[in-house]
Amino acid sequence: MAKKNKRTTARVTNSKTFEGAIWAVFQPYALKLMDDEHAWRKAMRERDPTGRLPPPVQNRNVRGDDLLIHRIFLAYREITLSLDTLNNIPFYMRHMPLPVLRKAKSAIWRGLPDSRSAWVRYHVENYFHELYIFQNRAKAFFTLLRKSYRKQPYLPELKKRCDALEGDLKTGMAGVVRVRGGHVHDTRFDDVDLRIIESQEFLLRLNKISEREYRDFFQEAQTMKTFWMKDTTKELEKWLNEVGVILGKLLFSETGEFRFPSPP
Repeated sequence: MAKKNKRTTARVTNSKTFEGAIWAVFQPYALKLMDDEHAWRKAMRERDPTGRLPPPVQNRNVRGDDLLIHRIFLAYREITLSLDTLNNIPFYMRHMPLPVLRKAKSAIWRGLPDSRSAWVRYHVENYFHELYIFQNRAKAFFTLLRKSYRKQPYLPELKKRCDALEGDLKTGMAGVVRVRGGHVHDTRFDDVDLRIIESQEFLLRLNKISEREYRDFFQEAQTMKTFWMKDTTKELEKWLNEVGVILGKLLFSETGEFRFPSPP
């Protein structure tokens, strides 16, 4: 169970330290929850060693503060996990497993869909999907903060800051959301570089270009997509660091005490 006036020694300077500070507040509750779970399972094993009886419903008395801290931490964690996924996608795109690479080489000559261009397209489309997920998880987090702190006297400042941060993200991702929305609801995602790669594969299959020419062009196009993904993710990381610094000042006092959502 979380204690009032819980202090954190971590200085909130970016997204990771803000996440760590929230975890420091949530950790006692999380550890107690795990201890209670282990004790409950042990009692169930002693009650029914054979495991034939249906387990009773576990009744947890969770305090309001603990539940909100749990939700706030996990909601922010969802954002950072989405950012991690965005960082991973360009790495996966540039490192084809050997069996996939062999199959892709064969697919070009046989006219099959599982070619190198399909590999790149798959990861580019997944990147757009994850950008959409990132924005919606951020929106859900800010909504949770506004509702959780609605009875606190500093709600107007918190709401103002959340609105500004959410607005900056929405403005920065307007083009991405429009592209992703059209890709999902109207037509498949189209991109000049992807179309050219597919055209080069067609020319290679017809022996109009050499395999080296195709490989050089493919690597260049793949590199451009990788740089675009990395640059976009870096901008989102800067924005998330700004979120951590601003919310760190609002949710933690100057002495490091966490401001709980419940009214004073």
